[in-house]
Amino acid sequence: MFKPLNPIDVNENQSVYSFSLFMRFVRLINGDVKQIFLITKHVLLKIISVFYIIPSFFIFFLNYKFIYINFWQIGAPPQEIGTLVKYLKFSGFKENKIIVLNPSLISLTAETNKLYKKNIIVIENFFLYLILLPFLLIKNITIKPYLADSSHSLSKYNLINKLYETKFKNNEIFKIGNKEKQNLKKIIKDIDLKKFVVINIRQNKNYFSYRNVVKITNYKKSINFLLKKKFHVVRFMNSTDEILNIKNKNFHQLNAEKINLYEQILFYKFAKFSIVTQSGPAGYASILNTPFILTNSIDRGTDLTPKESDIIIYKNKNKTDKKNKLYTDNTSFQILNSVKEMIKKIN
Repeated sequence: MFKPLNPIDVNENQSVYSFSLFMRFVRLINGDVKQIFLITKHVLLKIISVFYIIPSFFIFFLNYKFIYINFWQIGAPPQEIGTLVKYLKFSGFKENKIIVLNPSLISLTAETNKLYKKNIIVIENFFLYLILLPFLLIKNITIKPYLADSSHSLSKYNLINKLYETKFKNNEIFKIGNKEKQNLKKIIKDIDLKKFVVINIRQNKNYFSYRNVVKITNYKKSINFLLKKKFHVVRFMNSTDEILNIKNKNFHQLNAEKINLYEQILFYKFAKFSIVTQSGPAGYASILNTPFILTNSIDRGTDLTPKESDIIIYKNKNKTDKKNKLYTDNTSFQILNSVKEMIKKIN
């Protein structure tokens, strides 16, 4: 009820710029009944925002900028905030004049505010969030994350991140001190902090998506290879995910639902590299120098790896889509070969 309208919407399985009121009425006529509530919210915010026009001039001339983010999906804020802050820096904005609304009371990602607050203004107070919310509808002082979304052909996600990396020889705009590495010992006491890899594989059995991985066992060969190479392997998983039967004291399977999001980012930050799929944690690649292997990607039209050190391998595409089998998972050898390639890169 209190969350803002989507900064990016989806139309026919494609990310699109957020819907206008006209588009909402069109969708309602076509049978999308949830637009009744969204049209009401949209109209109400539009009316309220009229009274914000004069204050918005002060915000504009003082060179402040709101970033309109999706704070209810795990991977969205790091990808959207990280990419848009880089874009605004290129555009001449100072980081301490960039504002993000991410209220602790209703946000699923507020634990990551600790990271962003190091550089930008983050509004966590719920009542202040409600007061400032109508500003997000005023275009001249707000930027939406459409250009930072990586799933459509007009995306500037890769371009912005790679230009930033080329210019500054660094991908991290939000600094994490090395002393924070020791916090990982509170979660895994015997972890080798000098040599570990993080794995996060999207299964999500609750609903169908081509991005889901069906054969989690295809990662076992790579995990065993890493363990033989004396790496510790940390797998983040959800409570509904399949447990991998690998008996090795250096293999750790953790329920991500029980671990603070900021602490999860620390694992990715200090890992030698990470293995992910096309899901939330893939967005961490845009705010960390850590190399990422993106496996089982389905968006061949866009390269979702933002750094030169990253590797991407796509799902195998079938000729037909019988019983939701348009794609098949990467084979165990495809995944293993990408891991071997990454080890050569980091060495």
